[in-house]
Amino acid sequence: MEKLLSIRIRKNGFKFNKKNGKNYKSVFQQIEHDYRIEKMEKGYLKSNNKNIYNSNNELRNNGSLDFNNLEKNIGNMFEKIKEDYKEHNNNKSWNKTTKPFLTGVVSFSSGFMLDMDNSKDLSKVLNDFILKEFSQKLTCVIHRDEKSLHFHFTIFNYDFRTHKTIGRNIDTSKLQDKLQDYLISNKQDYGHKRGISKKLTKSKHLELMDMKNLELENQKKEINILKNKQEQLQNENNLLSFKNKNLKKLSQDLYKDFTQIINDLIELNKESEVEGFVKKLNRYVKSENKEKLNKLISKYSNSIKKMKEDYNKKVSNSNINYINKQKDNEELQNNTNTNIKVK
Repeated sequence: MEKLLSIRIRKNGFKFNKKNGKNYKSVFQQIEHDYRIEKMEKGYLKSNNKNIYNSNNELRNNGSLDFNNLEKNIGNMFEKIKEDYKEHNNNKSWNKTTKPFLTGVVSFSSGFMLDMDNSKDLSKVLNDFILKEFSQKLTCVIHRDEKSLHFHFTIFNYDFRTHKTIGRNIDTSKLQDKLQDYLISNKQDYGHKRGISKKLTKSKHLELMDMKNLELENQKKEINILKNKQEQLQNENNLLSFKNKNLKKLSQDLYKDFTQIINDLIELNKESEVEGFVKKLNRYVKSENKEKLNKLISKYSNSIKKMKEDYNKKVSNSNINYINKQKDNEELQNNTNTNIKVK
């Protein structure tokens, strides 16, 4: 069985601090991280921002998160929480040692990614879940700029329904089951089937065969891309090696022939033959075997010429077939029009 998701939650304060050798970001640093502020400032996300953002209305200005007044606005919201807490807890004040915020991340299975439309649908479902589970939210962000989709959220360490803090009572394992059930109950189609949580099927995790297939397809695509890049780099490396070591031994005419053959092979989508050609060329140039070198270039030149002729014939035949189909369509249309007039 494979999990659909995992959840991690941390407590945060208004300020950065260190504890037991670990660094804990302030809530503002975490939100800036979730919103990729540093990347935006450096221009990394300027033209291709794939992430999806959602924030509390009280933190917005002109429809988006107001970073200039973020600390002020969150501070004002926290004052309301302290008043609510005091009102419903026998006039007791908020404990200063209690962290006011919780920040969490929902990580989906490795390689799991959705297109933008489905990501927006998923974002809405996840936002609804956060509100339903915790009674409030500050920010929610879906990150789509890495290999696997993941969801960041920031909330107050408080439930307006119970008027209590919630950080101590969160069981992330149960929360994962709840979220998985919530996704199922909303019947959203994200390109894979979801199983049912252990409460419904007595199995520990969701069954995700379709999702696994989707992940495998994505992995195959990535592997093919990497293979192509590797072959391209190998060919470039061979070319550079040839040029650096043997360029001086090659006459100007042969060099022109050599580069023309390389370009023709690439143009004909025969990159796989480039490496073999360069290896033989290297060998013959090193041994200064001009006879074999000339034969090699002649062989490839003739082969390329034939491939181009075959290609041109295919194009010509395709054009003829297209023209014939057009004629047939015109005749059919004319016959149809004639029959209509007769009637």
